[in-house]
Amino acid sequence: MLSDNGAPTITVDSITAGNCNIDGAIYVTISNATSPSFEWNGSASATEDLLSATANTTHMLTVHEGNCIAMQDVYVPYMLPQAQEICIVTVDSATGANLVVWEKPSTTNIKGYNIYRETSITDQYVLIGHTPYDSLGVFVDDMAYTWIRSYKYKIATVDNCDMVSEMSFAHKTIHVSLNIGYLENTVNLIWDNYEGFQYSSFNILRYDIGTGWGEVLGSPLSNNLHSITADVISTTSMYAITIDKPGNACLSSKTSGGPYSHSFSNIDDYSIETVIENAKTFDNINVYPNPSTGIINIEANNIVQIKITDSKGQTVLTKQINSNTATFNLNNNAKGIYFIKISGADYVTVKKLVIQ
Repeated sequence: MLSDNGAPTITVDSITAGNCNIDGAIYVTISNATSPSFEWNGSASATEDLLSATANTTHMLTVHEGNCIAMQDVYVPYMLPQAQEICIVTVDSATGANLVVWEKPSTTNIKGYNIYRETSITDQYVLIGHTPYDSLGVFVDDMAYTWIRSYKYKIATVDNCDMVSEMSFAHKTIHVSLNIGYLENTVNLIWDNYEGFQYSSFNILRYDIGTGWGEVLGSPLSNNLHSITADVISTTSMYAITIDKPGNACLSSKTSGGPYSHSFSNIDDYSIETVIENAKTFDNINVYPNPSTGIINIEANNIVQIKITDSKGQTVLTKQINSNTATFNLNNNAKGIYFIKISGADYVTVKKLVIQ
């Protein structure tokens, strides 16, 4: 007959979690025994404690005392890697892509980082990419429609056993849009908040080909304001909102890819379309596909010239057309925002183009 009477008593005092780089441990106390012997997982052990316990595994302790045996199963949990926090997210002013930036620790225990973007459902995130540990702590999200909306991101650490940490706190980009102002040669700028850290003010920037980037206001705008009416300097004026990151810049010690001391919004432009004679001309102007991967088709009445510039105002292409159609290949150009100036016999118009 089997009985527990006289058998040793096993008490689990504590369990230390482990991971693929560090073993866990199990500490126990044996009572009701004078000269017990021990086995862990079927192998003899000099002590009752297991100091090299594989994580995410159930280990079995067997205690022998005379003719009596006691057994105990003990599970050692896996210690997930520490979550990596985002340093900053920003729109790359040159390419129009979103950048997710973080400062990685010095370690040999991390395989890389997963990057997640919020879907159209609030607080629901989807994996959009992975960056190896040996790479710079910057992820380029060139699939985000930054000219349409802002985006929220989280990241997670992946250790050498492909175990994934909890997600970081979220950071959200700034999105700005504009519409024509009530007064002549003015625009209304409207933007949303950055999320991820505290900041005190917004900087309102305007870019013009002749002068480059400059502040619209003489001083920053309070963080509780989200709109302003600004003057238009030229037909290709572009606008952006920035905030300054408090404390140290992200990746400030890197020779490339940094530093990142402020977050840029998307760049929105003010393009004046003027018609000299035919007010219906613009009904027949098409630029497609837009966004594009490089091939652009343009349809308009009696095109005389096409001029394409990048977001910095540099001319990419100028060509005389004298036709109703034109096709261009910009596959060798960098991804980002471009402006197409279409000139006809009786009109001039500027269209924004996005290369993905």
